Amino acid sequence: MRYLLTIGLCSLFAVACGGSTDDDSPGAAAGGSAGASAGGSSAGGSSAAGAGGSSAGGASAGGAGAGLPTKFGSYIELGDSISDKGGTGPFFYDLLFQNDDAKYPAWAGSDLKTVLGVEQHVHGSKAGAQTIDMPNQVKALPASLPGPVLITITIGGNDMQTNALDIINGKDQNARDRFRTKHQEFLGALKAKDRFGPGVEVYIFEADVYDPTGGKGDFADHNCPGLLSLFPKTPSDSFFGGWNAILVEEVQKLGTVAPLHDTFYQHGIGAGPDTWFSKDCIHPNTPGHHEIRRMFWKTITGKDGPA
Repeated sequence: MRYLLTIGLCSLFAVACGGSTDDDSPGAAAGGSAGASAGGSSAGGSSAAGAGGSSAGGASAGGAGAGLPTKFGSYIELGDSISDKGGTGPFFYDLLFQNDDAKYPAWAGSDLKTVLGVEQHVHGSKAGAQTIDMPNQVKALPASLPGPVLITITIGGNDMQTNALDIINGKDQNARDRFRTKHQEFLGALKAKDRFGPGVEVYIFEADVYDPTGGKGDFADHNCPGLLSLFPKTPSDSFFGGWNAILVEEVQKLGTVAPLHDTFYQHGIGAGPDTWFSKDCIHPNTPGHHEIRRMFWKTITGKDGPA
């Protein structure tokens, strides 16, 4: 039983490990020539997210719109498979950049390209990434981009998966310390002076880590595939709480936290037709990606998206 528990808990934390990927290097999409534009100090950016939320350490809802420029030059997504074709599309980062008007007609004109004038879209994320991989994702980004630069990040699920045995045994302090220091390293690198060109400002929006079971740890009750079905029901709020608290604390120093954990908490794998997870019980389904887009849109602009 201990073996099955360990396998199951390792599966519990596999919240962002799958998904496909096209290339190891970031690619630009959707037009716009590279090249820095003046945009003030690279130390700019919002830090308006709160540390409240659920008992699992989620970020509080809210937006940073009042402190943003009225125009951006570039949008970058970084992180793990949630930001790299994990689940079923359309994917949130594509919708956030430019809405799919045929699928979501109510959102026509509510995207970064239309409202904030984003010219260039850079895909820098990689399925399977952990925070230890993030400094290299940052290094791989172009040296020069039109500014200001807006960045969304999803990271942390694979860190928890890798350290699952230590987490359940209460011996994950070293792993959490590493999670903190790697956040400090890659966030600091993104905000380094003139990282994307002279005077180009950088604004960071990072999501905290969601729990597909909404705190219940009940994968086995919902016909989840593979090893997930072996997972005995184990309340999971405390597992996510400590890790998300670190993420919130570090991100707030240089950017804004997007409340992914709380956004998805009532729409887990046990929510029936209201679930926002795909059949793998790990990644967002099509409604889930739409809701991640909505979450980032509100966090970035401070405004609710269309119904």
